[in-house]
Amino acid sequence: MGGVFASFFVRFIVRVCIEACTITHMRLSQWFSKASEAKQNTFILGVVALVGFVCLSVFFFLNNPGVPLGWLLGSVIEIVAYITIVKGASFLLDPSSLNRNKGYLAPLFMFVRLGLYTGGLVLAAFASFSWGSLESSYLNFFAVFAAYMPMVVVLIFTTVYRLKKSQASAPKKDENKEGEEND
Repeated sequence: MGGVFASFFVRFIVRVCIEACTITHMRLSQWFSKASEAKQNTFILGVVALVGFVCLSVFFFLNNPGVPLGWLLGSVIEIVAYITIVKGASFLLDPSSLNRNKGYLAPLFMFVRLGLYTGGLVLAAFASFSWGSLESSYLNFFAVFAAYMPMVVVLIFTTVYRLKKSQASAPKKDENKEGEEND
């Protein structure tokens, strides 16, 4: 009798989880399609950071927590750096009167990014080479450095995808002109 109840309970939990995931996926896809390019890129960077952290979590069991924690630190710095790029660009390129006078903040954001990148690498270098070793440190220098890289890849792929998508959806003027001349 207990086995039947447990089987029913497990099936019920699985159905509820599948339904919750389906609803969440629908809401997430609607939000993603309506979000700006900057928010979409930030979301993709967050997903890459989360997937990388989950994949590298095996190092916690191998007594080397520095690899996933280094990835996490580098990913957070990377996402903050991307947000400063977006904000600095909006201050310079946004024609609205609210942001036009804040253009002086763009160079400040550049120095903030430089400080974040340098600070993350210096902290990881001390944790990896001075305070510990690469086998048992709490921040891995190479993991922090590797976590800085996905921003470039994500921005290249999303830009190419959006360009191809906009070219495919744009009507071709040459084909319409040739069709009218033949009639």
